[in-house]
Amino acid sequence: MDKCHRFRLTATSIGLGVMVSPDTFVGLGNFMGYTGRLGLWLIPAAMALFFVIAQSIENFTVATPFTLAVKFAAAVFLSTGILVSSGFVFNEVFVYWFPNFGFAFLLLGLVLGIQLAGPIVILRAQVLFIGTVLSALGILIVSGLSSTGPGVTGPAAQMVEVPGIGILSLPLLLWVGFDLAGAVNSKDSGKMPCLAAIAVAGLIFFLWGLVSISHLPLEKLADSGIPNMKVARIVLGQTGRIIMGIAVISGTLAAVNALFLGCDYTVKQLTERGKLPPWTAKPFVVPIFLGLAVGLMMALGMAGSEKLELWIRAAFLLWLLGYARQGYSLKKFLLASLLIAGGGAILFSGEAPLLTLFYMGCILLTGLILSLISNKMPHNHEKRSSL
Repeated sequence: MDKCHRFRLTATSIGLGVMVSPDTFVGLGNFMGYTGRLGLWLIPAAMALFFVIAQSIENFTVATPFTLAVKFAAAVFLSTGILVSSGFVFNEVFVYWFPNFGFAFLLLGLVLGIQLAGPIVILRAQVLFIGTVLSALGILIVSGLSSTGPGVTGPAAQMVEVPGIGILSLPLLLWVGFDLAGAVNSKDSGKMPCLAAIAVAGLIFFLWGLVSISHLPLEKLADSGIPNMKVARIVLGQTGRIIMGIAVISGTLAAVNALFLGCDYTVKQLTERGKLPPWTAKPFVVPIFLGLAVGLMMALGMAGSEKLELWIRAAFLLWLLGYARQGYSLKKFLLASLLIAGGGAILFSGEAPLLTLFYMGCILLTGLILSLISNKMPHNHEKRSSL
């Protein structure tokens, strides 16, 4: 494999990081439970929309204080949730006597070690994590499609009730984070890896959604907090639980590693443009800051709380809406309108919409404060005085 293909593989792995996180597959399972076979067709429709989004983005390396605030929020809150979830999976599937929070901190320490080891280790580890997730899911998908479950001809394929527009818009959140493929600093870090990540994720979502509704009744998919684990157990029994457990842990490592890398890259971009102090671009600053923040969140018992889920939803909705600010042509205006409408439907159809909106405001306020700080940087004043 030549250097160009290795780069694209690595960048695609980074773009897949958030999309293969355990939270994504829990959301996918719940979505399939609400929509049944209709959801299968909404997945390729959403994938096509994200193809258009990726094609519309002219520069994947543009960084602003607001994108930094959104990525930091996603990195801290999502990492907290999925690290602890992986701890519970490890405790229940692999080693019963090992403390779940202890394993969560071990995973966090592993990611920190990878981040501090340098770019080569970070990128190679990401390829390993993604390869493990896709291999595990591939085994379960092939096994699930080759066996007959109660949902193929039974009630699992039928919707219990007609879903609302908020439920139908949920696939918009599945592809959030694809643009992290641009976190690899290269001239070719734009469209091709992002498009590849969108396509691979779309295929996995469609096939796993089909397996899910073929083996588990819709009401159980919709109401479960671990639909992926339940489907895996039905497909391959205890072996399926082990395989899905491996996918959950590897997906967690892939997501946290990609988010930390994306935040670090965004800080470096802002520092190069004189919008942040030079010391923030040092290799250890962002990983250690994020690691301390996530560790503090876990120590305070935030994982599993409803507020944490709302913070994650707030960060992801802002990330989604960030794709809407990509120019002023008619096509981009229509795309932005669709994203805003879909994001609004998800927000106001979910739990505690006003509190989620408040959390979104807090994240935006953080971005505003960062923007004001960046405008007061000496480098910016020098630029203005030279004009």
